[in-house]
Order: sequence, then C-alpha cells, then structure tokens
Amino acid sequence: MGSPHNVIRHPDMPKDAFSDLWKHLQNGKPWMGMVKNRRTDGQFYWVDAYASPLSKDNQIFEYQSVRTLPSRENVARAEKVYQTLSKGRKPFRLMLPRTRLWLRLTMIAACFAGL
Repeated sequence: MGSPHNVIRHPDMPKDAFSDLWKHLQNGKPWMGMVKNRRTDGQFYWVDAYASPLSKDNQIFEYQSVRTLPSRENVARAEKVYQTLSKGRKPFRLMLPRTRLWLRLTMIAACFAGL
C-alpha cells in the first residue's frame, strides 16, 4: 500500500505491456492481459488482470483491477509473447487489428486471395 505498482513488477515483464495498459486506462478504456509479478521473496506469480478506470464528470478518479488465477496454457502463451516483446519484436498476432475472430479470418483470406 502506498507504493508504486512497479515495485512488484517482475523484470521479465516487458515495459511495452505496461505502456499499453496505461495508454488504455488514460484514454478511459479498460485493459485486460497477463501480468507476471514478483513476490517479496523474489519468486513470481502470474495473474490474469482486468483493469479499468473509474470516472466521474468525465474525470478519471480511480483505477480498479480484478485479477484471477490464469490457466497454465495462458501463462505459456504470455511467456512466449513477452519474450518476443522483450527482444524488441512484435508478435504477429499483436499486429492484427483488434477485431472479432471471424473478421480477422476474413481479412487474412482476402489477402491470400489477392483482393
């Protein structure tokens, strides 16, 4: 309590992930993603986090986060993505527009069809 959140951020967490989180929150949008935190004994733990800004009269006055225990599959996927981000590369799936799956597949099919 009373300390910045980055006190518990694990060094494996790419800064780009937190930049994305804050960009969303400061624009009044919620953010959802996997976060690797450091415990006081130096070990780590993963959470599946949903953070959202709370506003009143168009002014953000608080941020709230709900965190749950992620599945092993989601942790493995996040580890791969965060390793790629830490190397300064962006994974292909993050380059795709944030749309519904059916729309992404339609766009990819159109690209391969030469449309």
